Amino acid sequence: MPPKPSTGATLYNVRAGNDVFIGIRTIVQDVDLPAKTFVPPGSSVVCQKQVAELGLTGACERKFMKKVIEANLKLVEGYLRLEHTKRAAGCD
Repeated sequence: MPPKPSTGATLYNVRAGNDVFIGIRTIVQDVDLPAKTFVPPGSSVVCQKQVAELGLTGACERKFMKKVIEANLKLVEGYLRLEHTKRAAGCD
């Protein structure tokens, strides 16, 4: 079976402001991303000049980011409940 393409993003030495959207299969290195920057999927951003050419996140991306955050918070709540249940059952 051939390997699946990566769906993640690689970031190295990046500072990102609030509401930055970084698409899948993206490489971002050695740059500052201002708030609400949209980095399209598959992009390679390795200099500040490229950052200046990027657009802003739209309503669709902000909605998606909100759903991802909500899902992650639910996972944390579930893990905390599981840990509490294990401790209550004496399964430390």
